[in-house]
Amino acid sequence: MSSKMKMRWLVVGCIWALALVLTYWNGVKIDTVATERNMNEQRLREINFQRQNAKELARISESHEALFLPVESLDLGIVDVRSRLHALAAAFDLKDVRIQTEMTQMVEDQIPCTVTARGALGPAVGFLTALHKYLYLTIGRMIITSDKGRNEIEMQVELRFKYRIVDQPPGRSVAMPQVTTSQGAQGAEAL
Repeated sequence: MSSKMKMRWLVVGCIWALALVLTYWNGVKIDTVATERNMNEQRLREINFQRQNAKELARISESHEALFLPVESLDLGIVDVRSRLHALAAAFDLKDVRIQTEMTQMVEDQIPCTVTARGALGPAVGFLTALHKYLYLTIGRMIITSDKGRNEIEMQVELRFKYRIVDQPPGRSVAMPQVTTSQGAQGAEAL
């Protein structure tokens, strides 16, 4: 009798163990389904938000991209910025324009630059105001001294040039080499 009783208790124990395992498995599945349902609802809310605000998000993305000058290399970026600053200074009749980049204090995507120039007060203020159009150049510090004898000011502006390295900057086409000799021109016509 004891062996029949043991067998029955063993069967009852197995049934209860199976019931407990199935209950635990069911609870885990319910939690998994609830988590996935919540993730899907969150994704749908994000997709709806992006659809409703697509224009504003695109505008914000463009304004963020304007904070960095896209360049092919750091050296080309420095040359480009120097060229733009010299042209801007020339447009405002500033003299003795010097632009120095401080490569030793460079961080990941920013290079400190110092621009020194002299000229009349009005054009100097115009130059500083025009710098605000270049969002990738942020003014850190400015020193302006007056030379009463020549009726000019001398200014020193410390800038941070923010850049982003890209394969080919947008809006620029690949420059084709120019033929400078007559033999090269005849060879180019033959191609």
